This record gives sequence, C-alpha cells and structure tokens, in this order.
Amino acid sequence: MRPNKAPVILFLFIVSALHLTGQVTISGIVTDEKSMPLTDINILIYPTGTKWLAAFTTSDNNGKYSVTVDVKYDSLDVIASSIHFVKSSHRTANKSNSVSFVLTPDVKQLESFTVKATPIEKRGDTVSYLVSAFSKTKDRTIEDVLKRMPGIEVGNNGEILYQGMPIQKFYVEGLDLMDGRYGIVSKNLPQEAVSTVEIYENHQPLRILEDKVSSQQASLNLKLKNKRTTTGTGETGIGFWPLLWNVKLTPITFTKGYQLLSSYQTNNTGNNVAKQLKSLTSEPLGRYTNFPDELRNYLSLYSTIPPEIDEDRYLNNNIHLLNFNTLIKTGKSTQIRENVYYINDYQKSESSMLRSVFIPSDTLILNERISNSYFSQVVYCNTSFENNAKNNYTKNKLSFSAQWNKSEGMFANNSNSQVKQNLTSPLKTISNDFLVIHPLHKTFLEFASYVFIDNTNQSLIVSPGSFPQILNQGDIYEATRQDVSQKTALINNEAGLRFTYKNITTKLSCGATNQIQILNSDLALIKNAIESGAGIDFQNDLSSTKTIIFFNTELELKKLGAIFKINLPISWQQVLFKNSEIQNIEQPDGWFFDPGISGYYKLHGLWTFQGSWAIINRFGYNNLQNSGYILKDFQYLIRMNTLISKSSGTRYSASVSYKNPINSIFATALYLLSNTNNNLIFKTQLDHNGSIQLDACELPNKKLAHSIQTNISKFNGDYKFTLGVKTLFSYQKGKTLLNDNLLSTSNYIFNVKPFLDIRLFSWLDCEYIINLRKLATSIDKQSIQIRNYTSHKLNLYTLLRSRHQVNLSSELYSIGNRFYNFSDVTYRYSFQKPRIDAEVSWINIFNANSFIDYQAGSFSLYETIYTLRPSQLNLSIHFSF
Repeated sequence: MRPNKAPVILFLFIVSALHLTGQVTISGIVTDEKSMPLTDINILIYPTGTKWLAAFTTSDNNGKYSVTVDVKYDSLDVIASSIHFVKSSHRTANKSNSVSFVLTPDVKQLESFTVKATPIEKRGDTVSYLVSAFSKTKDRTIEDVLKRMPGIEVGNNGEILYQGMPIQKFYVEGLDLMDGRYGIVSKNLPQEAVSTVEIYENHQPLRILEDKVSSQQASLNLKLKNKRTTTGTGETGIGFWPLLWNVKLTPITFTKGYQLLSSYQTNNTGNNVAKQLKSLTSEPLGRYTNFPDELRNYLSLYSTIPPEIDEDRYLNNNIHLLNFNTLIKTGKSTQIRENVYYINDYQKSESSMLRSVFIPSDTLILNERISNSYFSQVVYCNTSFENNAKNNYTKNKLSFSAQWNKSEGMFANNSNSQVKQNLTSPLKTISNDFLVIHPLHKTFLEFASYVFIDNTNQSLIVSPGSFPQILNQGDIYEATRQDVSQKTALINNEAGLRFTYKNITTKLSCGATNQIQILNSDLALIKNAIESGAGIDFQNDLSSTKTIIFFNTELELKKLGAIFKINLPISWQQVLFKNSEIQNIEQPDGWFFDPGISGYYKLHGLWTFQGSWAIINRFGYNNLQNSGYILKDFQYLIRMNTLISKSSGTRYSASVSYKNPINSIFATALYLLSNTNNNLIFKTQLDHNGSIQLDACELPNKKLAHSIQTNISKFNGDYKFTLGVKTLFSYQKGKTLLNDNLLSTSNYIFNVKPFLDIRLFSWLDCEYIINLRKLATSIDKQSIQIRNYTSHKLNLYTLLRSRHQVNLSSELYSIGNRFYNFSDVTYRYSFQKPRIDAEVSWINIFNANSFIDYQAGSFSLYETIYTLRPSQLNLSIHFSF
C-alpha cells in the first residue's frame, strides 16, 4: 500500500520552520567570583519591558547554558537567578550571541526570616514537586498528593501519567521495587514520609545507553525525608449492614541499599485491592509486541460492562491479598528483586439490561436480568537479577503465575426463562526474560531472549442447552458442555549491534520468534444425564506454528536540538496451521516492511513538539483460528474457519506540550489517527432471542479512528488551588456484517472534564469535578442514538479545631433524563501521638439502590441497571508507623 505522506511532510516542515524562522540562540557560562562554574542556575529570558517568560533553561555541570528564543522584539532581558546568589540581569539585542554571568553569594543578615521553598522546580531534565506544598490535612498516602500536582494524573486504576503519557518507571530513592506494579506503593506509602516527587523527563533507564539512545518517556522518583525510612499504613474496621470488615497492614522499609514492602489486606466493603498489583508500565525497549497476554479466556460468563461510577458503589466482594516484595543491592550497580503475591477473591454482581439491537429492517428489544458470582485464586512469583552499570547491562527475570478461577451465573430474559452457567478457567504460565548489553570497542553488542509457556483447561456448562435450533434440531435439551484446552510455547531471540558516528546512532539487529499453539475443544450435549458430541463442526484439534524472522535498522539523528528516529524493520512471517480431524494444512507466508519515523523537538525549554508516522502489518491472530465452533458463552457461538487474518495500516501521532515550572502551568495536546485494512470480517447472525452466531469470513474492510486529547492544569501556592480541564474527542467508523447485511457504522465520544482543588478558608478545602460526555452512534449514516452524560462530584473537608475533621462528599449524575445522587459523610478524630485516626463513615446516606448507565456497540445500545451496595455505617482505626 502507498501511505499518505502528507502528515510526515507537514511535521518535518513545522519542525524545520520552528528552527529557521526568526530563531536566535543565547548561550554563555555562569561562574562565581572565583571563576568556578555554577550548576543549576535558572536562566530566564523576557522580552524587554514585559513580564512574559519567553524561554527558560538551567546551567549544566560546567556552568554552561544554551537556549533558543523566537520573539519579535528588538531586545531581550537575560536573567540569572538562584536562591543562593544575587540575581543578575543583562540586556542584549535580539540576535544570537553570548551572555555570561559572574554571580556573588546572596548573604542576608537578618534577626529572623522565613525561607519559602518553590513548590515546583526544574533542574535540567528533572522536575521536582515539593510534597509539603501540595499536601493537605486529609491526605494519607502519596497518591492523594499526586492527584493535585499539575502535569501529573492518577487514573482510576492507579496508573500515573505525566503530560498525558504513562510513566515508564516508578522509583523510590532511585530503586524500582515493584517492577511496574507500583499501585501498592503509591496507595500505602504515607505522604509525610516523602519530601519530593521527582519527574525524570526523557528518562533512559539503562545507564549504558544514556547519552546514546534518547527516550521521550518520563519516570517518577520519590525522595524520602530520611535516609532510612521504616513506615507503612494500617487499618482495622467494622461496619453494618450487613456485617462488614476492612483490615490492612502494610509495613515498609526503604534504605539506599535495601527495600521491603509486605502487605495483608482483606475487606468486603467493595474495595478491590487486587488493582494495586496490576502491572502499569511497559518495557523500556518496546518489546513483546506480538507476545501472548497475561490472561486469555476462550470462555466466559455472559455479563454487563462496568458502570461509570466508583467501583466500591456496586462491587460486592470478599477479598484476601497477601503480598511480599524485597530488593537488595548486592553491589554498586547490581540488585536482586523478589515479588510474590497471593489473591483470594470472591465477587458477586447483579444487574438488568435493556439491549436494543438495530438491524436494517427492525429493532430488536431484549430485557435481560443477570446475576453472576466469580471466585478466583492467583499466585504470582517474580525473581530478577539486574546489573545496570555504565559499561554493562544484564537482566534476567523469571516469572511464574497460576490461577484457579470458577464462576457461576444466572440469566433470565423477556419470557422469564432462566439459564444457569458454570465456568472453570484455570491458567498456568511461566516465562523468562533475558537481556544483555555489552560494549565491544566503540560499539555495543545486545542480545535478548524471551521464553513463554502456558497451559489452560477451561470448561463451561450451560443449562438448559444453548442454540437448540443449531445443535438439536430446534428441540430444548438439558445442558451444553464446552471444553477448551490450549497450550502455548513461545521463544524469541534477538541480537543487535549499536554504534555511534558523529550525531547519528545506528542499531542493526536480527532475530526470530517461534510460537507453537495447540488447541483442543469439544462441545457436547447433555440429554437425560448422558453426554454426546455435537459433531465434527463443533470440535477443534488444531496446532499452529507461527514463525517470524526479522531484520531491523534503527537510526537516531540529533541535530540542532531536534531528535529524529527512523525504524526500518523487515520480516518474513509464516503461519503453519493443521487440523488433524480433516487433515488440511495452510502455509501462508510473506515479507513485510513496517517503516516508521518520529521526531522530537524542544523549544525555549518550555515547549515540546513530537510527531510520528508508521506502517503497521499484522499476520495471524492469536487464539482466533478455530475451524470448529466454540461456545464462548451461552449467547455467542464463534468460528474462524477461513484464511489467516492479515491487517495493514498507518498510524499517525502529533503532540505539543507546554510546561512552565516557575508559573506552575502544564499543558499538553495529543492527536492520534489510525487507518487499518483487514482481509477478514466477522459475520454476525442474530437470532430473535438475542443469541449471536459469529463466523469469520473473507471480506476486505477498513477501520478509521481519530482521537484528540488535551489537558491543562495550573497550581497556585498562595491560594492553595489546582485548576485544570481535560478534553477528549474520539471518532471511529468501520463495517459490520449483520444478518447478511453489510452496514457502515460510526460512533463518536466528546468528553470535557474541568476540575478544581482549592482551599477556600484555613479550615475548609474543596474539590469539584465536572464530567460532561456526549456519545452518538449511527448506522449507514442514520443516527440511531445520542446520549448525554453529566456528573458533578463535590468534596468538602472541614477542619474543626485541631484534631476534628469532617468530610462531606456528594455525586450527582444526569444520564438521559434520569438523575442519581450519592452522598457520604465521614468524621475523623486524629490522635497526635501515636499517629492514629479514628473514623466514623456513613456511606450512601440516601440508600440509592440502583444506577443506570448506557454503552454503545457497533449495532447495539445497552441500557444497564446496576444493583448498588446499600447504605452502610463503618467504624475504623487508621494508623501509620
């Protein structure tokens, strides 16, 4: 295919124009009176006669600085500023020249004075947030403080983003204890133990590649107040009604060479603490693109989509979590890390759903009631060794996990007929990840190896039997049993050579990936307690081998403050697919070329521009090649008995970000575009009772997706407020094959989310969040539904006297023409010594028992009524140590 090159040319033109049009460079050196270079001196540039900060930078370790300016003024004021030296200013013509400074120490002879630290400070590529400037009396953990730091976001799942992008590493005193599962640290480390939150912009986590391979991702580091910190959080509580409990004990020890975090948590209050152990970061080298996911389910219970409210409003659970993590530095650059956890979780959900299915000639309305119970046990263990030195990098990580999952479900529809579901889905996986980078003369030799093995045996029993019109000549029968067994083995080896010539770094690499997958499945009918097979069309005895041999050339060019990266990967891929039942073999193969280019440019130390373009080819889907039907749940019968899937497309991205630590303003905007061509499409055959038969068939189709995201936030230390707004616009369109009709479908989402966190008075803090969302779906250019969603969240925190605190929170939702209100109140009494808080909480004061939410599919609208947790009273004791 011949991709549209216009976005790439436009991006390169913009970057070039930014450099060539009216831009000047101011450089120099900053020294003291003894001609010694001064580091981390703020260099501020203002157009003469204005208070507008046009450019900003800091001096390096040699006292040197260089900054570009692009303003239409005759002259500029260049200021060198530091708390330890007398401020110095020079006026210069608006042209490229050198301005140097000799600073004298700033000595103040005062009887008494107060030093007020800057809440946000930038030194080089490190942005530091002073925790005490953002913390409030109500805060317990460092995550509470992170949420109001401008430029930083914390998602509902605990994921931390900086300038709209996920962080790649989460450090405590420069050490990565949790290997990406940092939620248990951010949600349990007391905020008073942390002095500073540091953001490492453009962070390269591998020391051997520093100054050689650039990175556009940021990492977060927590600086602690003490060199040795022994701390943690604990909680014990009881509630009514029904009988509720909440117990947590998380001791933490952090030193420069040893870190330990262990935790035991249990509750039945709706707090899903298992989310704290979710992996939230990706590998820095961007590996594992085609590798298996952690959890893949062929079979599932028919269920609803979670609503747009806090999970503890509706989740009925009983969870036990045991977690142990330790990291030991065995040398200056070497460390050993161990991460182990065990989860025992029971969840129950009840909901009813009005499902509207839009077909060309009619609209099918289905009224469904769903009650599901889920029980899971998970064991995970990860042992890793890492040597992260300037002259060598070695890492080996061995991981093992086992899951034992059981689920039960009850379904009822319009005619009050009931369907019972029972599912078991155990899964065992083991993997080993090895990476070494070693210098060889003036080059670097790299070798990586990844091995992955898993095994799952899943079984679903549905009573009464599903799809009688297909499986039993239209007659109702006792039950259906679907068994699926899958084994996967994957090995990936890659070797590369990296070298630098002038300002170009080149990496040449080659490797191979081989994945073997065995799938066995059988669907049986149970009649009068006797099982009988449904036939060869409902059996799978498949083996597939996917082989990829790849060669890649990576180029990185650094020129005039800009960084350009070019990726030129070439791969040969083959999929060998064998069905032992009918002895058919397919061996499709082909060569693929997936070029990509990206650019990165900093302007004045305040603006950052990024852009990328890439061609993406995918060959063969994991877990979707089955010649015989598989009953995914009692409503879905799926088969993919066709050609190997192929998809190709282009992806574009462009972003601009602005950060001004002096004025505490952070802003970012991101645009994404993807255009994908597929050779296959799922044919959906919808029955009058809502059951769906899916068959993959050969039919070329395209999918187009646009997305625009913006985020701006501002902090004011004098008035103690953080103000910001986030927006999202998403548009997607594609094709759907429904009941032999090929339909064009499209949907868009527009979301605006302003937020404010402010101290109104010395005794009153306020948080206010508005969420405005509009969702629209159309089929063949005819609008089938438009839904508006509005929510208001208000939290008031009052400090009565010195130890008494009252928290009033209220949430108001407007969805369509329905309104919902949730209100809570909490009273807290704080003991000064020891650090203990006693709390009384009344949750869901007005006893709201249901919530309605809307979701849209390609040709469906789901109006779901969720059963909520009842009003409850909780008594608890919180402590930190």
